Amino acid sequence: PTTTPTTTPTTTPTTTPTTQPTTTPFPVITPSCAETGCRLRKEFLHMTEPEQSKFIGALHAVTNIPNLKTQYDLLMATHLNNYNSGTHTIQQFLPWHRWYLLQMENLLKQFDCEITIPYWDWSRYDTSPFTAPLWNENLLGGNGNPSQGGCVTSGSFARGSWLVRPNSTCLRRDFSGTMSSASFVDGTVATPASQFVSFEETLRTTLHEAPQCNVGGTMCSPRSSNAPEYWLMTAYTDSIWERFQNTSTAHRNAYYSTVAQPLIGTGGVVQNTDVLDSAQLPGGVCVEYQSMLAPVPTGTPPVTTTDGGIVIIGGGGAGAPAPPGDSISLLGNGEEDEGPYNDGL
Repeated sequence: PTTTPTTTPTTTPTTTPTTQPTTTPFPVITPSCAETGCRLRKEFLHMTEPEQSKFIGALHAVTNIPNLKTQYDLLMATHLNNYNSGTHTIQQFLPWHRWYLLQMENLLKQFDCEITIPYWDWSRYDTSPFTAPLWNENLLGGNGNPSQGGCVTSGSFARGSWLVRPNSTCLRRDFSGTMSSASFVDGTVATPASQFVSFEETLRTTLHEAPQCNVGGTMCSPRSSNAPEYWLMTAYTDSIWERFQNTSTAHRNAYYSTVAQPLIGTGGVVQNTDVLDSAQLPGGVCVEYQSMLAPVPTGTPPVTTTDGGIVIIGGGGAGAPAPPGDSISLLGNGEEDEGPYNDGL
């Protein structure tokens, strides 16, 4: 790429996990829904308001409904316990996170077969990423509150409504800086297949780790997968890799076809080569990313027309609904740890 990101964050993700790497492989979550065609992952700010609310509600549901919560907790532990075991190396990073997204999506589909994981194209808000509608109270909520240790205190993931595993701490954010531009992302995608090592390093460090640490708090720690925005931002990372792969057969098979190895945490069941083609993922799953047509102005949620176009309308909406079912408690995992912030230790 010939362009450069607008800034780099002042911090990098903490690399020391709080527990030793797990020796027990994560039980692979297989698809549970009858599916025809490909799953369509949409840009979050171009989803309809009901679609956005359904996704937020599904996140709450899988963290509270007992049989789903057990799998969710294991999924969070898989990221935390293997964070420093190679999942952020060139051999593993892109395929491992594609597999990890698939596991979470399969879990969400156990609650609602219509759910797919959306992505957030933050490059459309590169110079002011934290003015994006994503952080509105009716969506993911805003910045952390310094007077409460950086805990998020607004929206449906506020302190008391969302717990970070395994210590039941609050979700924390510490917004700072700007992110890379759309032109920089496009330039990265245009990297020749023969320069995959450079492409992967840029995608992993500048376009994945850096934006996470711009969000800060939980997102800049080994517990990052506990943050709802993690899934949207990791899906965006995967979509960039998918765009690169769609350039040619050489791009599709770059690097990994000659460096095959098992994905960490799968007990050898899944190889990095098993996820090179998003149209043929484990379990027979096909995934596609919907192109974003235009940036959404702040405070104007999109509505999709019957012909697939995007119509921008004004006004806000009701807050995201609580998870379905009167028996679900958003504090179902015990009281929050009021101790000092140590997510990165």
